[in-house]
Amino acid sequence: MTRRPTRRSHQGRGLAAEAARAVLAECYAVGIPRVWATIRPRDAASLAVAARLGLVHAHTRTDERGELLYLSRQALTTPESS
Repeated sequence: MTRRPTRRSHQGRGLAAEAARAVLAECYAVGIPRVWATIRPRDAASLAVAARLGLVHAHTRTDERGELLYLSRQALTTPESS
């Protein structure tokens, strides 16, 4: 998959965090107990969003494109509490 660059006009506005909070809320609502994210180590913005939402590093794997971080959190609490 080719990654499209994010437009600078969309960066820093909290759009990714808002979308991620909506996903966490839906997971909580339907009873999904744990959520996972996979993020490349060089993607500092995504790592920052994940950290703000309470995801923590679970393990690292390596594929043909390099390291891939697996982060997770329990979805047993409301996302607004993080």
